[in-house]
Amino acid sequence: MNLEAASRVAAECRDIATAANFRAEPLKLDVSQEESVASATKYIVETFERIDYCINCAGIGVQLARGISEADFGEFSRFLRIHVEGTFLLVRSVSAAMQLQELKPVDPSNPARGGTRGSIVTLGSGNSFAAAPHLVQYTAAKHAVLGVTKNAGM
Repeated sequence: MNLEAASRVAAECRDIATAANFRAEPLKLDVSQEESVASATKYIVETFERIDYCINCAGIGVQLARGISEADFGEFSRFLRIHVEGTFLLVRSVSAAMQLQELKPVDPSNPARGGTRGSIVTLGSGNSFAAAPHLVQYTAAKHAVLGVTKNAGM
């Protein structure tokens, strides 16, 4: 991740934020590295005391679009590492932190809506459901991301 660019985006967010207590913290994170994910989760919990929302959208684009008979195994492996292993590591780490959090009402003005310890959203693509020509690495990874996400919701 480009920490310098993230710092600029965080500054822009702070400039346009309307809530007085708004905070944006840029953070360098490699979702394919277990220690990086664990460290980031720990930092976020220590900084903000809890994680209420996690949007999981890390991914990379196809560099070598080819049919399966010519597909590059290195790129295929890299896609699985970033998309699938990254999704698994982030969802596992954040859900473990959320399980330790105090239950908060979904809507304080409507207690009947129940409570939550946090929400995780994983972004996929149309290729989570359907194949596309010359994108075996992307399609396989996005199908697997959908599987990890469905399992996490059980």
